[in-house]
Order: sequence, then structure tokens, then C-alpha cells
Amino acid sequence: MSETISRKEQLEEDVYALLKKLDMLQTRVLSVAWHMIPHLQSEFPMLPRGKVKREDEERFLEDFYQAYSKGTFDAYLKKREERWAFYRSPEWAEKKAEAYKVFGHRCMACGASGGPLSVDHIISRNEAPEKELEIKNLQILCIFCNKGKSGSRQDYRKREDLLSLIRHLGIKLNKAS
Repeated sequence: MSETISRKEQLEEDVYALLKKLDMLQTRVLSVAWHMIPHLQSEFPMLPRGKVKREDEERFLEDFYQAYSKGTFDAYLKKREERWAFYRSPEWAEKKAEAYKVFGHRCMACGASGGPLSVDHIISRNEAPEKELEIKNLQILCIFCNKGKSGSRQDYRKREDLLSLIRHLGIKLNKAS
């Protein structure tokens, strides 16, 4: 009988240890989610908006866990994976090179040319996925102007940029015919 009790006690301890590890893992996942709030807010409409106070952590974590349980987080990860696959594609690399060739290596908003630049979609890929590889929907921005633009349809191309684009498209049309 004492052997059975000790075996039962051992099983209870093992189960308790496993539950404790599972709880620690869940806490880590939720802690990472807590630090990702600004990004997650745009993806999960049920999450609180604006700057989240630390006392709202429990509510946020509960909402996040419910979204995670329903598979919403999996959908978010899949969407994010598809996004990065696009930005690593040879088609995007070719289109970026074309944009730099047409518009040059300077920010169309502030004119900076020395720092890191990015090719920006004027109309976002979320709004118009069919325009993601159209040169007419691209502009060159420094990382600071691009961050400041985020989500808007602000077109910073100036007259000379548009003329350069028209000449480029005319050259492409002439070569095709």
C-alpha cells in the first residue's frame, strides 16, 4: 500500500511539475505578446487601443489568449509570413531596383540621400494587393519619412519624379512594340 501511495505521490508531483512548466511557457508567450502590443493592436481589433497601461495587462493578456485560442494568432502569423515572403521575392527585388533606377537614391519627402532608404507603396499592399508590383504605386522614402507616413496614402512624388516615371514607362512601351 505504501508503494502505491508513493507512486501516486510521484505522479502528482510529475503532473504538478509539467503544469508549472506549461504555465511558465504560457507566461513567456503572453509576456512577448505584451511587448508587441503596438504591432498587435493593428492586427487584432479586439485588443485595447492606444497606449496600454500596465494595470490593463491582465485584460490584454486575457483578450490575447482568447484570440490565440481561436486561431486568430495563427492567421496573423500566416499573414506575416506571406508578407515577408513577398519582400524576399525576386519580383520585389527587381521592382525595387527599377524604382531606384527611375526615381534615384533620395527620399522624395525630405530629400535625404545619405541614409537608409526604402521603396514604399503609396497605396498599401493591404488596400490594393494588385498594385504591389506596379512602378506607378511606388516611391522612395528614407526610413524616418516612411515610418511617419505609415498607413496613409501620402504621395511625395514631385513633378520631376512623375516626368521621370512617364519617360520610363514610355521607354518600356516603345521597346515592347
